[in-house]
Amino acid sequence: MEDWHHRPAEFTAGDLAGDLAGIEAHLQANVSFIVWLYGSVFILGFILLAAFTWRIQRKPLDWDEPVRRLAWRPWSLRSAAVIVLPLLAVQVLLGFAHAAFADRMPWSEPDGERALIIVQSLLFHWLCFALIAASLYLNRLPWGTAFGFSPKGIGREILWGVGIMIGVMPLLIGYNVVAQIVMNWMGYEPPVQDVTRIIHGASDVPTKVYFALLAVVIAPVVEELLFRGVLLPALTRYAGVKPAIVAVSVLFALVHGHLPSAVPLFILSAALSLAYIYRGSLVTSIAMHAFFNSMTIAVILRG
Repeated sequence: MEDWHHRPAEFTAGDLAGDLAGIEAHLQANVSFIVWLYGSVFILGFILLAAFTWRIQRKPLDWDEPVRRLAWRPWSLRSAAVIVLPLLAVQVLLGFAHAAFADRMPWSEPDGERALIIVQSLLFHWLCFALIAASLYLNRLPWGTAFGFSPKGIGREILWGVGIMIGVMPLLIGYNVVAQIVMNWMGYEPPVQDVTRIIHGASDVPTKVYFALLAVVIAPVVEELLFRGVLLPALTRYAGVKPAIVAVSVLFALVHGHLPSAVPLFILSAALSLAYIYRGSLVTSIAMHAFFNSMTIAVILRG
């Protein structure tokens, strides 16, 4: 929509009213979509959560064998450090480079921010995947042994992941509603995440497609390989499963770099960790992660 300050002289109050009515209708349509989407998931999730609670009260889950299976994954603190330390060093160097040369780059602020996110993705997600793949290759470890992958059970684990994530959603939605009420009461407007702002503001299809794939496919796969697949068993062998879940969840929240989302990301990470431990397959937590991100992307692309 054009800026009405720059319209020709014949622009009238009726034109402005028409524009405002269009904006209001657009906002109402988006709000209705969000309420329908999250409301449906909340109701279904509440039913699943109640059924799960009733089930474990009648027959408590056996965690001994899943925890032993996790501790036997071929990841130690040393092998995890070989992956994490290069990632950390590259991100620090990228931060220094951006601080030193950001003002000298020949592009506008939106283009520069978009380029930075893409570079960060290349130097985190893609480099992380390459380091994990190289570690498995050098140690002659199959992916199935390292992460519980099984071609025969992928479909079943995806269904488990989606079901568990829907059951967790009432907790996340409930927290976000309460947090939003508190922030409104305090007069605090939380900043929007960089990726969210870029996807929403991008006008070209390739940018939207890349960032949507980053959120729904690339990030869930790579982040689950790193946090649940590598760090969780390594820390479990060193400190025990409960401290490992807490440590991994704190790191997971910090890496995303968005303070208002820290608590829900911690809850999400704990749920992903428990699902991976209990099911024994990283496919489950990847499916959960992808489903969670896809809901956010659906709202962003809706506008």
